[in-house]
Amino acid sequence: MANFLGDMSGVALITGAGSGMGRATALKFAEAGAKLILVDINEAGLKETQQLIGSNVKAIKLVVLNICNDQEVIDMVRAIPNDPEFGRIDYALNCAGVLGKVRGPFANSSTSDNDFIMNVNTRAQGIMMQEQLRVMLAQSPRPAVEGQPPKPLGSIVNWCSWVTFHGSATSWAYAASKHALAAMTKSAAVAHGAQGIRCNAVCPGVMNTPLLNAETMARMVALVPSKRPGEAEEVANLALFLASDTSSYINGALVSIDGGWNAC
Repeated sequence: MANFLGDMSGVALITGAGSGMGRATALKFAEAGAKLILVDINEAGLKETQQLIGSNVKAIKLVVLNICNDQEVIDMVRAIPNDPEFGRIDYALNCAGVLGKVRGPFANSSTSDNDFIMNVNTRAQGIMMQEQLRVMLAQSPRPAVEGQPPKPLGSIVNWCSWVTFHGSATSWAYAASKHALAAMTKSAAVAHGAQGIRCNAVCPGVMNTPLLNAETMARMVALVPSKRPGEAEEVANLALFLASDTSSYINGALVSIDGGWNAC
C-alpha cells in the first residue's frame, strides 16, 4: 500500500490515537513511513498504541491533553514547528470525538450532555483545525520526488459520521456536531485549497466497537446492506488514502464508509 500511496514520510498529527479508529490510523501511518505525533486524553491508551507500533516507526511522540482545553491545544500545535524531531505537520488526522453519555429522543435530551458533545465534536475541532492550518500555511512544501509535482503544504482528514447525512433519533447534539464538522471541513477546503492544503472527512457507519451493546449492534447491522459492522482498520485505510498525494484532487469531500447505509 505504501507504494500506491507514494511518499508518506512526512509528519502525521493524530488525535484520539489511544484507541479505536485513531489507534488503527496511527498503525497505518507508521507502516506507511510517517513520523507520528499521537494525541489523546488517555495516557494508558497512548502507551498501548505505542507498544503496538513498536520499532516500526521513524519517530513518535505521545501528547496527553484534553482537546477541550484551548490553551493546551494551542501550545501543543504551536510547539511542533520548533521541535527538531518533527518541525511541521504534513497530515492532520482529527479522530478524537465522543458519542455522549445520555441517549434519548430530542424532548428528553440532557443540556449538560449536549454541551459536552458540542464542545468536543465541534468547538474543540475548530480550534484544533485553526491551529493546524496556521502551521501548515507557514511551512514550506516537502521536497518533491524527482519527476513528480510539488508536494502540498498539508492534508487534513476529519472524522464525521453517517449521521452527517441524516438526523439522529437518539442524540440531536451528536448529529448536529457532525453536521457542523462537515461544514468546517468544506469551509477549510474552499478557503485554503488554492494554498496547497486539502481538507476531507471520513464518515463511518456502524463500527465494530464495545461502545454498542449486542442488541443495539444487531439492530443497526440489520439496516446495513453489507450486513456487518465496519472495522477500524478499514476506516484507517481510507484516512491514509485521503491524506496521501494519491488523492491530490479530492478536496472538501465527505466520504461514506458505511457498508452502503447512506445509499438506502
